[in-house]
Amino acid sequence: MKLNIAIPSKQFLTTLSAIIMGYLLWTIIAQHQSITLYHDLPLCFYNTTEKIAAPEYVRCQLRGKRNDFCTFYHDLGAIHIDAHAYTPNESHLVSIKPEDIFLRNDMQLVNYTPLTIKIDVQQKEENT
Repeated sequence: MKLNIAIPSKQFLTTLSAIIMGYLLWTIIAQHQSITLYHDLPLCFYNTTEKIAAPEYVRCQLRGKRNDFCTFYHDLGAIHIDAHAYTPNESHLVSIKPEDIFLRNDMQLVNYTPLTIKIDVQQKEENT
């Protein structure tokens, strides 16, 4: 009994292997490519019992390797501001520092909007 098997041509195999090799090379190079992304990060305050009125999100421009951004958004995608020094019933102007976002060592905060964030600290009303 004779089997009738279709064998791909040499040109087809060469083209297919070139496509596969090109894709593998592209993925290896793209992992370490430095990129700049814009992302809306939520503004979070800690070490306070007061009521704080502030913008909900801050638009940040971040620069780093593509591979690092994959895990950054899932783990630490927020701006954390220590509010213990803010006095109640006053307005304060806050500037964001890279350490407020807990960036990795090879990631940078390039820019953010608004540059100065106005927050209003109000004393919590006590329920009697």
